[in-house]
This record gives sequence, C-alpha cells and structure tokens, in this order.
Amino acid sequence: MAATLSTGGGYWTTLFVPLVVNGFGVGLVFMPLSVLILTGIRPDQAGAASGLMQTMQQVGGALGFSALVTVYGSAAPGAGGSRPDAMVEGFSADLLAAVAFMAVAFVLLLVSRTAADST
Repeated sequence: MAATLSTGGGYWTTLFVPLVVNGFGVGLVFMPLSVLILTGIRPDQAGAASGLMQTMQQVGGALGFSALVTVYGSAAPGAGGSRPDAMVEGFSADLLAAVAFMAVAFVLLLVSRTAADST
C-alpha cells in the first residue's frame, strides 16, 4: 500500500494504514521468533543465545537499513531539494525493495526448513 505513494496522497490513506499494519506485523513476528530461536537451548546457554539473537537483530537491522538507504539514494536523485516527486519516487522504490528483501528471506526460510526437515 505505501509503495503507491504520490505527492497528492493524504497521510491517513497512504501512510497511516500501512504503518498500523506494520506495527501489528512486527508485534506478531518478533515474540514468536524469539521463542522459536530460543527453543531447545539449554538453560545454562540461554543468556548467550539471547545475547547472540539480539546482536544479530541489531546487525541485520543496520545492514538492511543501509541497503534501503542505498536504494533510496539511487532512486531519488535530488530528493533533498525542491522536488517532492523525487522523494516520493525514492520512497516507493525503497518500499518495493523492502518487500523484495522480505520475499527473498521467506524463500530462504522455506528452503532451510525443508532441508532441516529432510535430515
């Protein structure tokens, strides 16, 4: 939804609803993901596993953010000036790249789960 931004779009219709959906999605993903990652860890290793999980989330977030900033910068030349349409083009490309990253991650998840189940 937010990937279809335009300079004439309003806040409530083009940004608020996708941000609310994103907020619920993040809330529904991170807690089960933490439980899944820490399941099967021995109690004496729980602290190290939790620390590693948090570190990987931070590193992944930083790398993902830097990749998306690169996409935005290449898709919106001159967005800092008086061209709001360039900024919107950059945001749209950025959000589509984020969807592509999530799709690749989902495929990798399915492949790794299938490989783990077959062994």
